[in-house]
Formats: sequence, C-alpha cells, structure tokens
Amino acid sequence: MNKKAFLLPLLLLIFFTGCDKKPNKNLPEIDLVESPNQAIVIVNNSTESPISIELLDSIAQRSDNWIVTYKSIDTISLKLNQPTRAIVHSLVDYRQTKFISNGDTLRIDLNHSVMKVKSTDRLNAQKIVEERSQGLLETDSLFNLFISVDSSLAFKGVDHGLSVVKRFGVFVNKPLLKSDPEKFDKLVQNLIYELEATPTTLEEIHDPELEAIQSLKYEINRHEAQLRLRYLASQFDYSDLMMSVISLIE
Repeated sequence: MNKKAFLLPLLLLIFFTGCDKKPNKNLPEIDLVESPNQAIVIVNNSTESPISIELLDSIAQRSDNWIVTYKSIDTISLKLNQPTRAIVHSLVDYRQTKFISNGDTLRIDLNHSVMKVKSTDRLNAQKIVEERSQGLLETDSLFNLFISVDSSLAFKGVDHGLSVVKRFGVFVNKPLLKSDPEKFDKLVQNLIYELEATPTTLEEIHDPELEAIQSLKYEINRHEAQLRLRYLASQFDYSDLMMSVISLIE
C-alpha cells in the first residue's frame, strides 16, 4: 500500500475536464502604478468552462465572496480590505490557492488540460503563511504517524456543482495508539496548544498589511488544529477529555 504524508489541504483536490476553443493571445496590459489600491485579475480562458475565484480574507466561508467568469478574456478589478487568499477553481485542473493584496496582479491561464495561476504577491504572503514553525513541523510529523493518505484508493466526486473533487483514501493507524499512547497524547497536546495560542504580532515592523497576513496565518493554523482534533476524535475512541476538547471548539 502506497501511503503518502497526510496534510489536510490534500484531502480534497479539485479538477475538471473542459472543452477546447481557439486560444486568446491578446491579453490586456495592466499598469499597476495606476491601480495601487486594487488587485487586478487577468483571465485567459481558451475553454468553454467557467473559472471560479473564491476570495477568503479569513477562514470564514461566505456565499458573497465568489467570482465566476465565463469570458475568454477578462480583466477584474478587486478592492480588497486586506491580504486575501484567492482559491481558483476550474473545470479542467486542480484548484490553486494564491495570495493577493491591493497592487497585485493575479493571472489565470486556462486551456483544455492545464490551468496556470500566478500572483505577483508583493508582500510575500504565500511564504509567510505556508512557513511552518518547529512546533508545527513536530505536530505534522506526529499527525502523519496516525493518519496518512493512501493514493491507491483515490476516487472522484462532485463538489458545489463547480468542481470535480479528487479524494484520497485515508489510512488510520489505530494499533499505534495502543503501542505508543504517549505519541498520541503529545499530538493532542500540541493541537490544543495551537487552539490556545495568540496571534503573533510584528512589533518591529508596524506594517498593517503584514499584521493582517500574520492574523490570517493564525486563523488558518488554528482552523487546521480544529479539523485535526475533530478527525482524531472521529477515528479514535480515546477519552472523555478528548471529547470535551472537541465540544469546546464547536
């Protein structure tokens, strides 16, 4: 059995198949000097399939933060309140997440087989959010011991009517709990610590945009800890204490 390292964002990978059209090459050129207070989205879509962009400036999902375009060439101006995750969905390829802020350009190129998404990301938000501290790396390692992905059991599904979802089989290592319960205790303690942690502030920088990125990173990490605790509780008959922790985060 081929088991790969488990990360929650890999539980749902979305991809679609689309139709061909003539490619469009005459994309508009955007002068970002003239639009410092907006983010610009440039779309080049040579298929019949729509492109959907979900904008998240927090972990909360809302129905009013979706943009859907069917145009072959499109330019969209966005006035963002703070650095934002743009999750791009298509009917062709896996979804991709990029970070954008006012003054950035998000470019989406879609053909019959591949979607390419690039962001100028002037604040380097992608790296800031995705960097893992030593504590998070330890938590990842422990979690992967108990829960891992089996790519040989991958299957497709449909999500939101906009996405074909690729789900992976999950292997739950229950014998490890009996043979090494201390590792499980350590994992739970680490996840609880993530729930109780306070956002890191950039006291030496005093930059509102970078502060907003750190706040978003905190929310993402805390939400990940919640999801992991819920999943562990659903797979392991652990203890009343574990269930009480889950009730606190509901």
